[in-house]
Amino acid sequence: MEASHVQKVIDVLGGEWIAKDNRISAAVLKSGTMAFMGLQNALTAVEEETKLARTTEPQMASLSPPPRKVDWRDNNGNYVTGIKYQGACGSCVAFAVCAMLEARVRILQNDPNLEIDLSEAHLFSCGCTNCCDKGWHNEKALKHARKGIGLEKDFPYKPGNQNCPKQALSPYLKVRSYSVIKGEETRKRIIAAKGPVVASMEIYDDFRNYGGGIYSHMTGSLKGHHAVCIIGYNDDDKYWIVKNSWDTDWGENGFFKIKYNECGIDEKFAFYDADLVLVPANLPPANNQVA
Repeated sequence: MEASHVQKVIDVLGGEWIAKDNRISAAVLKSGTMAFMGLQNALTAVEEETKLARTTEPQMASLSPPPRKVDWRDNNGNYVTGIKYQGACGSCVAFAVCAMLEARVRILQNDPNLEIDLSEAHLFSCGCTNCCDKGWHNEKALKHARKGIGLEKDFPYKPGNQNCPKQALSPYLKVRSYSVIKGEETRKRIIAAKGPVVASMEIYDDFRNYGGGIYSHMTGSLKGHHAVCIIGYNDDDKYWIVKNSWDTDWGENGFFKIKYNECGIDEKFAFYDADLVLVPANLPPANNQVA
């Protein structure tokens, strides 16, 4: 959609964001509506909670009440790694999962300057063969991540289907366990105490033109579903702070804010928490067993 048209609708309806033309909105016109997303078989949060045996409900008692605001880019340091670009491939799930895990490593190590760049290609290509056109699912990606994820330098990402390396990559980390986070209060407690989480949302035409502010759907039809990484929230203005995988020239330098309960992000889709274990660098991959 043209940003000028979207902005007129925003102004009429009193939206709290601005529209801009960018390479994502332009590329969609050329590549088709499924480009730059990739969440497959998007299940509702209720279905996911039924499907997964373990949820975070028992953790509530051990977590402190959440503060009114959290932003892991500015929480005694920036624990969120840089924005990446998935390109015209349905690999958003791999980027959302890796974004969460990269931040969690920095938080666990109490080092916001730790250099870590996980290989989305390793997770995506080895966990979901030839999935660029059909996408993947968050739960399946987290399950596959139990086998380990290597580093970007060892298997660089390219938009498109890539073959899983014949010689196994040495994993940097493994997901030990993962769970669905039930309820807004628990989600905020997890984010505040443990760090960013994986979430999902509906994508409408106008979202591609997002240029800043607090997004809410204004115009255009549903185009698909998208996995993202929530890095914080703001209860005063009632929005989530989110890391996207559409590069830094989209949105707010690659990030965006979205109103609570918008585009199904709270009510229709599950939030995911994960615990990880770092693989000792001095052990061969075959001996790195998940604890």
